[in-house]
Amino acid sequence: MPVTGGLTFASVSAGLGHTCGVTTSGAGYCWGFGGSGQMGNGSLDRQTTPVPVTGGLTFASVSAGGSHTCGVTASGAGYCWGSNSRGRLGNGATDDQTTPVAVAGGLTFASVSAGRSHTCGVTTSGAAYCWGIGVTGQLGDLSTDNQTTPVAVSGELTFASPSSGDNHSCGVTTSGGAYCWGFNGSGRLGNGSTHIQTTPLPVSAPE
Repeated sequence: MPVTGGLTFASVSAGLGHTCGVTTSGAGYCWGFGGSGQMGNGSLDRQTTPVPVTGGLTFASVSAGGSHTCGVTASGAGYCWGSNSRGRLGNGATDDQTTPVAVAGGLTFASVSAGRSHTCGVTTSGAAYCWGIGVTGQLGDLSTDNQTTPVAVSGELTFASPSSGDNHSCGVTTSGGAYCWGFNGSGRLGNGSTHIQTTPLPVSAPE
């Protein structure tokens, strides 16, 4: 069944209880559960059809997470909205936001990925940054601290894209290498162990 509204989308992203998309003209729309402001339209209401994200921003991409959403504008600016528990919006605060707020630091992003309670992004130069909850090392900054603003992922790797999960993160480098960090229960980091990792480790090749 097509999404209501007759919109023409360039991309969509499905989160835990909501979905967001970017139209071919760069407009952001969200729908689904909105109890933490993840619709970005200034309300906390559930939306059963797409509603426009407030602010008149032109997005290149959006990423729907657990209860927050982040996006990159056409000029590379990072914006997030929704639940800000543990700083997952990256604006230096922990208050929920029902409309987009700029990610602190003045970084120029190529892409961002919103996880359950944290977010990671890759800049146009290939540097990876993460923010939000860090208790299982999912920020990749050699610590288990929460961060309300972006912190650099350790290792000086050059990434093409990031992916934030429940409590771990992964990325692909520009040379095609896969790296993961954070919680390693059930071996989800793919490095042959089950220990928490606070810095990126390469995904192991099968023997």
